[in-house]
Amino acid sequence: GISDCSPQESEILKKELAECVFSDYDRLIQLCDSISLPSGVCLLEKRLVDVAMRHGNNSCMIKKWQSLYDHLNYFNRTAGRNIYSLFPKIINNTFDF
Repeated sequence: GISDCSPQESEILKKELAECVFSDYDRLIQLCDSISLPSGVCLLEKRLVDVAMRHGNNSCMIKKWQSLYDHLNYFNRTAGRNIYSLFPKIINNTFDF
């Protein structure tokens, strides 16, 4: 989005974020946010399109989407199954039944 930070504040944020180490918990929270609608869990693609339609896109969007797909694939491997299979209502939430 549009930055409302001063150049000095932006530099502080960049430095802090560069030093941040994300845990699996952090990645899981990001993934959960990225596959959730008010009606429940949906396919990642539906949520990404929903956000892009409401907020537009920017130069970081593709990189962010790739990161979210990486999280999804990581948790699929970690769980030993497709995590979507854990959510029986995902079809209804994804396809608006």
